[in-house]
Amino acid sequence: MGPPLTGKPGCFFSFVVAALIFLSPSANAQSGQKWTVDSALGMMDAAARDFRTLTANVEHIKYTDVVKDTSKESGQMWLRKKDDKMRIEFSHPDPRTILRTGDNLAIYNPKINRIEEYNLGKNRALVDQYLELGFGTRTENLKKSYEIAFDGEQDLRRDALADQQGAGLD
Repeated sequence: MGPPLTGKPGCFFSFVVAALIFLSPSANAQSGQKWTVDSALGMMDAAARDFRTLTANVEHIKYTDVVKDTSKESGQMWLRKKDDKMRIEFSHPDPRTILRTGDNLAIYNPKINRIEEYNLGKNRALVDQYLELGFGTRTENLKKSYEIAFDGEQDLRRDALADQQGAGLD
């Protein structure tokens, strides 16, 4: 990877993730133009206007420096913009479900049959900054919270990826 998209609060995000989601490599290849930060952000703004839903496999990696421990959990995420709903279901290593509707957040832990409920209230903007990074968020808001750098272009066509890996993709 290259230069990270670093948040002023200290979190690190890769600009490539947002570019993978919102940018069409075929559009760039056809026009012959080279991407810049501004052109990529412009395409993200255009895509944000039409953004409705998202389904993705997710992996949450937590590192605790004091004890030098890394833990990972994986699952799926669903996001629907129109009614401000989000659901994350972690399935490995331990099942856990996170639901968000507007200002309300609920975390269900089936092992102990417990639901923790939170009202995001005045902290909603801060939560949105992390949960909706690049998913319909206007780039002017991203620029306020993150230093954005461009890491270059990658060919995301199936045949190009297969050539790089030396095998076909299913």
